[in-house]
Amino acid sequence: MNKFQTLIKLILENNKDFHETRNSQHKPLDLLILLILNQSTTDELSDRAFKNFKINYPNYKMLLAENNIENLIKSIKICGLSKIKANYILNALNYLHEHNWLNINLDFIHTLSDEEALKVLIKIKGIGIKSASCLLMFAFKRGTFPIDTHLFRILKRVGNIMPAETNLVKAHKFLQPQVQGELAYQVHVALIELGRKICIAGKNPKCSICYLNSICEKKIQ
Repeated sequence: MNKFQTLIKLILENNKDFHETRNSQHKPLDLLILLILNQSTTDELSDRAFKNFKINYPNYKMLLAENNIENLIKSIKICGLSKIKANYILNALNYLHEHNWLNINLDFIHTLSDEEALKVLIKIKGIGIKSASCLLMFAFKRGTFPIDTHLFRILKRVGNIMPAETNLVKAHKFLQPQVQGELAYQVHVALIELGRKICIAGKNPKCSICYLNSICEKKIQ
């Protein structure tokens, strides 16, 4: 059993419920927009920006018809990098519209394999491998394994799981073959929760109560 397998074993032993509501409650296209808004900011601010966005644009055809980036920037300003994210949103919607996918609200994903869907999604400017993997996992119940900052931090602290000098993209490619299907969802959700509450960012993670303490190389005594 390698270290990643040991980590998975500890996750399954120490978590009784694997349930996530924030991303799973959204329709696919809404989640795509939320994932763009969530880049380089907190969940709280991106959620508030998304709420403002939906108030101003109850449907996506309205946004495309208006095609006014300044109004879009104002509606999402609270989450930061609003000009960049507004461009990403319009680019994504126009890309989908040009491919006759907007009207079916990303249902074309159902006709593609995980690998094919990832290749299509990351062609959209502003959608990286993490966002694409999250979209597939939460909106389409696929067995992709998104590596976000929480997971990346935890796995680096535990040590000897990923090759040295690994970035988020390389981490996804390395770990995805090792965890798929329902297990990918379980591990992802559990590590997100661990990263938010225990293996927190900064110098003071709560190592004494972490169930990965026995295998972690960066634990604080």
